[in-house]
Amino acid sequence: MVRVGNFINPDNRTFEINVALGNDLNFKPNMMGSVDLQDYKVDEAWVVPSRLIMETSTGESYIYVLEGKDAEIAVVKRVIINTGVSYDGQTEVLSGLTGGEHVVDKGSRSVKEGQRVRVVTLAE
Repeated sequence: MVRVGNFINPDNRTFEINVALGNDLNFKPNMMGSVDLQDYKVDEAWVVPSRLIMETSTGESYIYVLEGKDAEIAVVKRVIINTGVSYDGQTEVLSGLTGGEHVVDKGSRSVKEGQRVRVVTLAE
């Protein structure tokens, strides 16, 4: 049984949650615990590293992708995206990508739209 409080403390934005624990866990006095709560879930999503997302002067989010990857030469294209939830260095992309794009990672802050680049695959 779980109970979530209806009052959010305005001083620190906390609220109370009561969780019923089983009797077979060998609790001891003054033992501390930790609880992870899942507040968002989606079955399928496009995600990109948050560090690759940049912002225009008007507040639109964008990333760079590669077009026409022919003989290891490609052209950089800026793609406007709508972002969703961010967590642990990853950001959900709600729209703007169709799947299968090659996103510019290394050097993404130093390229410009329309620039021709040589694609190099780094060994991990």
